[in-house]
Amino acid sequence: MISTTSENRFSPPDLEALVAHSDIPVLIDCFTPGCGPCASLSPVLDELVNSTQGQLAIEKIDVATYPEIAHRFGVRGVPTLLLFKDGQLHASRTGTASRTQLLTWLSAQQAV
Repeated sequence: MISTTSENRFSPPDLEALVAHSDIPVLIDCFTPGCGPCASLSPVLDELVNSTQGQLAIEKIDVATYPEIAHRFGVRGVPTLLLFKDGQLHASRTGTASRTQLLTWLSAQQAV
């Protein structure tokens, strides 16, 4: 399952199941509606979906709707990217970034 949209796709239990059962790393984009940096990151993530197909699952969750996700994973600002590997939180990154910056970060995390 590899996708990214500007809308919330999963509830917290769905995300936990996805992360726990994924054979590939999962990148969760924590965003809020009306967040300018979140909106600017969205097309970058859309590009990554195509270039990392089969290597990385990318999903989004609105932490204003599901604040328990923000609390559980220490999200203090948006956009925040949470990278899960083998069912565990492996790394996180806050703020917007270019495609190159994200690919460099993901490569350093051995996620792509």
